Amino acid sequence: MPFLPPIRRSPCGDLSALPTITYPKAADQDLWEYYDPDGAPTRIRHERRIICNEFAVTREAAVEGLGGAMLPEAICLDAFAADGLERVLPKHHAGDSAMYLLSPRGAACCPP
Repeated sequence: MPFLPPIRRSPCGDLSALPTITYPKAADQDLWEYYDPDGAPTRIRHERRIICNEFAVTREAAVEGLGGAMLPEAICLDAFAADGLERVLPKHHAGDSAMYLLSPRGAACCPP
């Protein structure tokens, strides 16, 4: 879900006008899709201000008020606790997505 600093929130009905910080992907970089509690999808076009491929940098840019961001909840827990970010649409979700823990091939950090 989009996350914003509490003091810089835009009305939820105007998310399409909100400058955003997005993750680069092949298609529809300026389209967010999220789902209501019943699973009905909503798609909104948004104005990309920053494109970043690092979740921590995206989170910090959102905390600094540079735009809204759609991030995994786990990345934002500290910012939620410190009131640096808040959920814009708390009853909505971004759908199912796979996450993988990755390390360099042959790195000693992980057991075989």
